[in-house]
Amino acid sequence: KSICVAAAMFAACSSYAAEVYRVSNKFLASYEQLVSSLEPGTILVLGEIHDHVGHHNSHRQILDEMLAQGVSFHVGMEFFYYPDQGLVDQYLYDEVTEKDFLQQISWGGLPFDWYRAKVLAPLETGGRTFAINAPRELTRSIAREGLDSLSPELQELMPPNFELGNEGYFERFRQAVGGDHVPPEALQNYFAAQCTWDETMAWKSIQSAETYAGQDVFVIIVGDFHVAFGGGLPDRLSARGAKKVVTVSHADSSGMNKEDKISWLEPHPEWGSRADWIVFAERPPSEEPT
Repeated sequence: KSICVAAAMFAACSSYAAEVYRVSNKFLASYEQLVSSLEPGTILVLGEIHDHVGHHNSHRQILDEMLAQGVSFHVGMEFFYYPDQGLVDQYLYDEVTEKDFLQQISWGGLPFDWYRAKVLAPLETGGRTFAINAPRELTRSIAREGLDSLSPELQELMPPNFELGNEGYFERFRQAVGGDHVPPEALQNYFAAQCTWDETMAWKSIQSAETYAGQDVFVIIVGDFHVAFGGGLPDRLSARGAKKVVTVSHADSSGMNKEDKISWLEPHPEWGSRADWIVFAERPPSEEPT
């Protein structure tokens, strides 16, 4: 029955730029309902395809709705490396120009215009933005030479009580990187680097959230592969003691029909439910987020 209802709703809302679904009941919802469902102390994990402007717009709408509802929140950024927290604070509190900040953290690739509003949004509620990811030199060394090759200096940067992701997460990763054509040892090293990202982001997010006694919402901005099906970052958050984790997977719905979207709301036969919420967004013709 719920599949039929979802199909009818897709037909009715095909003109919307983004569609928000609560996966548990497969019903079309809204950003307002998503935000209203968040309890104090929740860790909200927002996935994205990094170069998808529609996903950046969706994140902005979620944060704007949190501001509208008076939700106090903080943001954890995948693209900021935790040793750079001092630089992030200088940027947040106008102690360094944006140009100098981006140069000092070696920002590259994606336009910072897509992230600026998300980085600064917590300030409007008295919140803070945190650098949560593992430094490049650590994950680069693991990907090239493996965990056992780390120097004492790099070992100091590792998250405590490190664990590799589960078998389902490894299989998803293997498929994503074309593992049939990657030597087994290299594949294991790449996966260890991936898990180091997850473990570090979980460690630093919980550590940062606990600074505020678990009353505010902690929002993590991260690539969607880390979010989907829970085997990556959500799993590591729970393993490290997070009690309330809500996941939002963002899909590129360009070219999707209603049957494609409905299938995303169904549990995967091997990996289970994709997320607590799914946002379907097409790639807009504009290159700039609104």
